[in-house]
Amino acid sequence: MKNLIKKAVLRSGTCLSVSALLLANNVQAQEVPADEADTGEVIIVTGSRIVSPNLTSSSPVSVVNGDTFKEFNSPSVESLLASNPQFLPESGPAVNNGNPGAASLNLRGLGDQRTLVLVDGKRMVSYDYNGVVDVNSIPTSLIKRVDVLTGGASAVYGSDAVSGVVNFVLDDEFKGLRFDASTQLTSRGDAPVYDLNLTGGLELGDRGNIVASVGYLKRGLIYQSARKFSAFALDSDDLVSPGGSSTAVPTVFDNTFADTDADYYQVGAGNDLVPFYEPYNYAPPNYLITPQERWLGTVLAKYEVADGVEVYGRGSYIRSKVNSQSAPTGTFGYSFDIFPDNPYLTDQQRDLFFNGIGTINADGSTTVNIRRRIVESGGRTTTYDNESWQAVLGVRGDLSSTWSYDVFGQYAKTTRNIAYLNDITYARVAQALDAVQVGSDIVCRDASNGCVPINLFTTDPLTPDAVSFISASGRERDVTQQWVAGAALSGSFGSISPWSDTDIGVALGIEYRKEKARADIDDAFASGDLIGYGQGIPFPAFSYDVKEAYGELLIPVVSDRPGFRELTLETGARYSDYSSVGSVFTWKAGANWMPVDGVRLRGMFQRAVRAPNMYELATPQVSSIDNLDTDPCAGDNPVGNATLTDLCIATGAPVGQIGRIPEPVAGQINAFSGGNLDLKAEKANTITVGVVLNPPSIPGMTLSVDYYDIKIKNAIDTLGGSPQNVVDACYSIIQDANSAYCQAIHRNALSGSLSGGIDFGVDQFQFNAASRTTRGVDVQFDYKRPVGAYTVGLNVAGTYVATYKKQGASFLPETECAGRFGFACNFAPMPKWKHTATLTFGGDDFNLAGRWRLIGGVKEDSGTDILKSKIPSVSYFDFTANFNVEESYTLRLGIQNAFDKQPPIVGSAAGGTAYNAANTFPSVYDVLGRTFFVGLTAKY
Repeated sequence: MKNLIKKAVLRSGTCLSVSALLLANNVQAQEVPADEADTGEVIIVTGSRIVSPNLTSSSPVSVVNGDTFKEFNSPSVESLLASNPQFLPESGPAVNNGNPGAASLNLRGLGDQRTLVLVDGKRMVSYDYNGVVDVNSIPTSLIKRVDVLTGGASAVYGSDAVSGVVNFVLDDEFKGLRFDASTQLTSRGDAPVYDLNLTGGLELGDRGNIVASVGYLKRGLIYQSARKFSAFALDSDDLVSPGGSSTAVPTVFDNTFADTDADYYQVGAGNDLVPFYEPYNYAPPNYLITPQERWLGTVLAKYEVADGVEVYGRGSYIRSKVNSQSAPTGTFGYSFDIFPDNPYLTDQQRDLFFNGIGTINADGSTTVNIRRRIVESGGRTTTYDNESWQAVLGVRGDLSSTWSYDVFGQYAKTTRNIAYLNDITYARVAQALDAVQVGSDIVCRDASNGCVPINLFTTDPLTPDAVSFISASGRERDVTQQWVAGAALSGSFGSISPWSDTDIGVALGIEYRKEKARADIDDAFASGDLIGYGQGIPFPAFSYDVKEAYGELLIPVVSDRPGFRELTLETGARYSDYSSVGSVFTWKAGANWMPVDGVRLRGMFQRAVRAPNMYELATPQVSSIDNLDTDPCAGDNPVGNATLTDLCIATGAPVGQIGRIPEPVAGQINAFSGGNLDLKAEKANTITVGVVLNPPSIPGMTLSVDYYDIKIKNAIDTLGGSPQNVVDACYSIIQDANSAYCQAIHRNALSGSLSGGIDFGVDQFQFNAASRTTRGVDVQFDYKRPVGAYTVGLNVAGTYVATYKKQGASFLPETECAGRFGFACNFAPMPKWKHTATLTFGGDDFNLAGRWRLIGGVKEDSGTDILKSKIPSVSYFDFTANFNVEESYTLRLGIQNAFDKQPPIVGSAAGGTAYNAANTFPSVYDVLGRTFFVGLTAKY
């Protein structure tokens, strides 16, 4: 009976699991030697809900041993998995500008919204209405292993499983008491990380057990000023000149008021205006590593209330605080009215502003775009206070010797309190800027609200009272809820093949899921008056639900015949009825063929889907910041080109500004994002074909090679896929002012730029018009061999990306992103080859490990033109040592990036700001340098 219960546990809790058999290697091949599988101690149920003692996968699965998190001191999930070659780094501690206060996983570079995250086979709730899971909420101290299924899996697990599934299997059988503590520090004495965990487990008679774990993590921050390579923002065109911002100190004014060659004027000596001479170095106040505090608690329990009936449950609570900090806010080229009686103006300034060349308003004022960095206010800090909890309760057991069941329900809720600190309001700046002389005093013309005048026409700093008057902050509160209920039946019945006596495996199930979210914001953030953060839009309570039914068959065709040691067919289907997008149907078909012992061929075709999440469906229009490398209307580009000139004017550029429209500031412009209730589900075709070699003549060796091909059509993406694609489509491809792409461009009526107010920028709403295609090969090799009383092991996991093409719409050119970086691809650099190789040596008392992480070379994409057009391959080497002290203590020591490899320098305009920062790509390349860690585990 216990064996049957064990099977049911494995089916419901490890829907895509492979038992971890090897010593703390980073990634392990999926296959298990036949002699081990036949013992009954290993039950493989990979990529399927069918219970079978010898099921092997038709889809490739890799396994990360839970001990690896300790061995390489990875207290957070994404820090270890991001080194897996199948992942592309997403948000994490090295992402500052664009950090959502969470960490996520991105398989194949297809987006974290297309990677399904499970815990013990059950869905996790997203951290807000964008449908993405914050893996900071996974307790690493309880992770038994992580199973990574690559390729579509919607027929088995439902929506979101387009690029694959990551399932975190927790240790629900731990017994005793375990305390674990670790700390790390760089060789420069900064970036400390402290991680403490206490876990206890005990048996409940001979029918069950309970496990409880609590943990605390604290990560210290680093500013970009702490490293030489990031202390100054460098121009990507020469990597020497300052690549800072035109929103600077002293104040900068757009040249819309004087007929000269200068694009900008800046306050100089004697407070007179001179041509722009000193951009603002925005790098130092930015975080290089974001700080975090995390508290977590988890309880796992199971109890056999009767023979064949087991009640199980899981409860978890996580609170995480993450901060990000950008450079101080500023006026960022917003337009302000200046009156000639302003006492702060010098005679030279007044002459330039009111000499008749500039546009004078009816009230006698002139309108000027002003760029003043408010350094006196400190950096713009965004704080994220996240709470997440989940409760799972279920009953599982056996109906007979061959059939088992699982019925469960779960509820989860995340709450995020976000504070947008240290900004300024447009209205208060405009009020304070309009100063007049009254006797010997300078006051605001409009003295309401306790107005304090500000002087932006001088090299002197602002007074504390003036800064206090114009300063403001915003608040947001997100609440996301999830309800899931399901019932599954799994078993087998007699063979139908004349060439096999093995039973057919069957899995059937139904599920119901409801997702609900809302976001509330305060009046300051809703007003659109915050210059640095833009306008926040409340997300009214919105929900959708889905009802699903699925089934799978595992059909043994041939067993123990010449040339057919085993031939098995696998198929499955799922019907889903969404309240948001209607019904969708997904299916899979695959085969597994072992011609001789030690050789296995496998293949799988899957039709996968992803229904739009709540953000994509229902988010109101909101102004934000996005990336743009090249504005076709900027500078001299339109001069002499009548078609381009007409299009620039048609999209809002003033006629008089043609030839001197400013380039995007620091590669950024305004963008307008928002949802679309008419969206449909994405559809993807995924193919995997591979071979697994496990020759009996070479005990302990496994080699797998798998080809993957994923094509997504009607992909949900912003218009054109990026602002760069929108402007290119308008001005270079379609060249029709009435097209959707030209209509999506809204230029500053004064300067012609795509910034300077929340009314100017590029529309980036959601559409079903994009496509993604990627193909490549995964290679995994594992070998372990006894050497006397010790064991030597070698594990290599590598991925070759043959192609990755993204297309914003059918008429737009495809952008090749494999082996590329930059604005057109707009994600982290994607090398064609990436691998992690781990060599281990050890025995009962110690274990030594060395790891080689290789990130292949990349070159600039079609939307990027900078000096550093190619980044060569980069290698990092890590070394660890674990020592067992007596029976109860394990001491571990290690060095990460042992040779202090510095990141490649590409400058400050080489791609999207969520990825290109600190003159490099900090989510991909190590920005800390050599790091030491020490940890202690005590078991009782």
